Formats: sequence, structure tokens, C-alpha cells
Amino acid sequence: MAIENILVHPGIFLIVISFLYDVFPKSFRKIIAISAPIFAYILLYIRMNFGAADILFHYQQNLFSFTTFFLIVLLAGILFALSNSKDKNNDIKFALLYAGSSISALLTDNLLVVFIFLEIMLVAASFLIFNGNNKLSKTIGIAYFKIHAAAGILFLIGLIIHYLEYKNLNISRYDLHDFSSIKLSVLHFSMLFALLINIAVPPFSYWLTEGYSSSSPVGSVFLSVYTTKVAIFLIAKMFIGNKDLIFVGIFMSFYGIIYAILENNLRKIISFNIISQLGLILIAIAIGDNASKDSAMLMSINGIMYIALVMMCAGSIIILLNKEHYYNINYIAKKMKFVFICSLIGFASISTLPFTAGYVGKYFLYQSDYVMANKWLQYTITAISSGMMFAVGIKFPAFVFLANFKQKEKNAKAATNYDLPIYGMLALFLLTFCCLVIGIFPKTILRANISFFSTLSFDYLLLFLGTLVGFVMLQRLILRFDNAILLDFDWVYRHFLYRIYKFGCKIVLLLNNLWLRYRDKIAEFFSNSMNILFGSNGYLTYFKSQKNFVIVTIILLIILLLHV
Repeated sequence: MAIENILVHPGIFLIVISFLYDVFPKSFRKIIAISAPIFAYILLYIRMNFGAADILFHYQQNLFSFTTFFLIVLLAGILFALSNSKDKNNDIKFALLYAGSSISALLTDNLLVVFIFLEIMLVAASFLIFNGNNKLSKTIGIAYFKIHAAAGILFLIGLIIHYLEYKNLNISRYDLHDFSSIKLSVLHFSMLFALLINIAVPPFSYWLTEGYSSSSPVGSVFLSVYTTKVAIFLIAKMFIGNKDLIFVGIFMSFYGIIYAILENNLRKIISFNIISQLGLILIAIAIGDNASKDSAMLMSINGIMYIALVMMCAGSIIILLNKEHYYNINYIAKKMKFVFICSLIGFASISTLPFTAGYVGKYFLYQSDYVMANKWLQYTITAISSGMMFAVGIKFPAFVFLANFKQKEKNAKAATNYDLPIYGMLALFLLTFCCLVIGIFPKTILRANISFFSTLSFDYLLLFLGTLVGFVMLQRLILRFDNAILLDFDWVYRHFLYRIYKFGCKIVLLLNNLWLRYRDKIAEFFSNSMNILFGSNGYLTYFKSQKNFVIVTIILLIILLLHV
């Protein structure tokens, strides 16, 4: 990478600002924080249009959209932090580092550079979780760091094998069915597993749901965007067209839907929806034809905006009401009108309604030749879409904003101020405006036309109405008024495997104590046994005579023949 490219690299610029942030005078930090993403966009535009003709921009259109939306979310998150966060300086500092390393990982085709920036992302994200300052922040932050460190080791193993095999570090497309050598199989699956962990494939999804809900409301906005989107973009580069991943994506989608239905924590509901959305994107990547490629990129890019929007709405509710479970919230639609309207647009996108950002990506998935040729997959995608509407798109606004639960949190003080500060409202408006523009004018990020009045649009409206009727009929069955923890796969790590480990430790200690107690007797027993077998009067000494050995062998053969 040439030095002139580094000097105008938006990701490197944000990383430098994050390290220098505490050096700036406090009176200037707000201006610098707001200006940093804007100036980074200017640098990005310069690189894309003036002289950035190196290997960085093989995917110019998608990269530009990805990076631009990353910067918009960074700007909105910084505004949100300035209005709400008690530890806003730490949130902003680590968010700049997180966003800068994410953009740097996107804007390269070098595996080593990707690995370095993925590890920087890990450090920044871990500190965002630690900055949550609640009971679980430290424990969950350490667990988050461990699982991503394991993913980093797998990625490094694949990187080394790639270099030994191809003598370069350029990102390549891998075929999971290429078993020509053990080395290649290890390369493919180590890279794949590393990236699957980073998109929260069960049983490794606990880092996402627990980590996002344990961070501060501001930190969860940043966490919900960068790691998973960078990883899914890398999967699209390396493993597009590998049909086996379709079933992994289906499993992810239904897993997230089921848990989102059962969950009552505001941020965990959205977190499980992220898993479902990533599963759907993985299906599109696995199909690999032109329409599904467009669909995967559009769902990824548009998801950046509306996931950040709904996570910010949830964070606003938590900050203003100091409550994280919907059953402790009673009909706040009138009290928080602005947040309610913004959330409706975000959850309409999750429900993939026409003229929303979510519909744009789904439209092209249904145009895929492979989907049209396989009706079972078409029905599966429709079921996933309906499930996401039911579990999140309808459930969240209905239970959080419109429901009137009689049960109230004990010893909780009633909120008196339901208004967001001006910076918070500006942050929500920015993300809402972007979602509307993408949904109504998809040509802003896509050259192809989308017909909003096609048969698919009316099918989606009917699907939404049917899902809404089903929700009204079944809502009482999915209401949960308790703080019980859902048994996720992390239970296996936290309890089952831990108990096996403790049991194994007790067995080892018991054997050690038995050895210390009886080692003299055991040693004496073995000594006597050796003397009997190999001593001058031992049994085995008898066989030293060839005559005796032959006689005994003949007798044993006769016995064996008689037995047969």
C-alpha cells in the first residue's frame, strides 16, 4: 500500500483520531467527534474517484456503499453518545477505533491486513462492552474476547496455509468441495469457521446476544453493525456459490426467530433478529447467481441502517425509562412519539414492507433463478420473512409502545421526562431519513429498477396482513413476564462443560490422593510380580528352555483345535 494511499485512507484516519482523542482539549472533542466521520467520507470519495486504482477497489460500488453507511452510523452513534452517554468520551473513542478498523478491513484484499484489523476490531468491541458498566459487562466482555480470539486463531491458520499453498496473501474464492489435499481442506474450513463465528452462527451466537445487551445503549448501536457486516462481506468474497451454506443460513434464520419470539429483553429481541437476517444473507450468498449476489449485498448494506435505527430506538427507551424488558413498559407511544415513529420505519424495514429499505434486498432474492427453480427454498424464505415479521417487526412495536401491561416493576420510579436531547433526536432522524430514501429511491445505491407494484409487493402485503392476524391470535401465548434466562447454547459452555471440567478435576485429585496413599504398596506389588515372572524361579524362566517352549506351544494348539 503506497504511502499516499495511507494518507487519504478513511479507516486509518479514524484510527489515528481515536488514539489522539484524549489529547484534544475537552472543548474541542465534540466538534472533532462530529467532524471525523464527515471528513472520513471526503477521504473515501477522493480515494474512489481520484487515483485509487490499486487492488483496494475491485468491488467499488459495494465497498463505497458499505463504507458510506458505516460512516453514517458512526456519525449517528456519536450524536447519540453526545446526548445520552455518561461515559461518552470512552464510547466515542472506542467507536472511532472500531469503525476505522472495520473500514480498513473492508478496503483491502490482503488477508494479513484483514487479520490485523479484525483483531483491532476485537479490542475496540470488547472495550465497548466493558464500558457498559453493569453487572455482566466484565464477564460478557471477557467471553466476547475469548470467542473472537479463537476465531482469529482459525483465521490465522487459514492465512498461513493460504500463503504456503499460493505464495501470496490475496483474498481468493474457495470451494468447500475441493478435497484434493488435506492442506486445502484445512484452509477452507478454518477460514469458513472463523467467519461463521463472526456472524454468530449457533452454537457460537451467544457472544452477539449477550454482548450487545451487556454494553451501554450507545455501545450496542455500534456493536450491532460492524463485526457481523464485515464478516458477511468477507464470506461473500471467499465462499459465494457454495450451496451447502444454504442449510446453515436456514438454521440460523429459524434459530433467531424462535428465540426472538421467546425473548422479552428489548436489545436481545433485536439481537436475535440480527442472527435471522444474517442467516438470510448467507442463503443469498450460497446461491451465488447474479440476482442473489445483488440481494446479499443489498440486504447487508440496507441492514446496516435499519438495524442501527431500531437498536438506537431500544437504547433511547432504556435510557429514558431505565427498563430493559417490555413487560415493565406501559403504552409509551404517546409519550415518546418521535421514537415511536422512527421505530415504525425501522421495524417496517425488518418486516420487508414495500417502499422500505428491507424490501429492496428481498426483491432480488425472489428474482433468483435458483430460488424460482426450487419451490421448497422459495417457501422457506417466505416462512423466514413471516417469522421475522412476527417475532420482531410486529412484536416489538406492539409490546413495547402500544401494549398496556398491568404488571409493573417493583420499586421503580416513574419516568418524568420522555424527551430525547436534541443530539439524540438528530441521530434518530438521520438514520430514519436514510432508511426512507433507500426504500423509496433504491437507485441511490442500485442502478437496476425495482417494481414496487409487482405481484411480489402485493404478496408481501398479504403476508404481512396474515402474519398480523396470526400475531393477534397468538400474542398471549408468547407473552413472558419473568426474568428467567433463556437456555441458549451458551448454557452448555457456562454450566454443562464447566461441570464436566470440575468433575474431571475431582477425579484427577482423587487418583492423585490414592497414588500418594498407596504408592509404596503398589510399588511393592509390582516388584514381587516381576520377581515371580522373571526371577530365577519365575514362570517365564521356564520358557527359556526351547524344549519346554515347544511342548507348551503344541499343547495350546491341540486345545485350540479341539475348541474349534
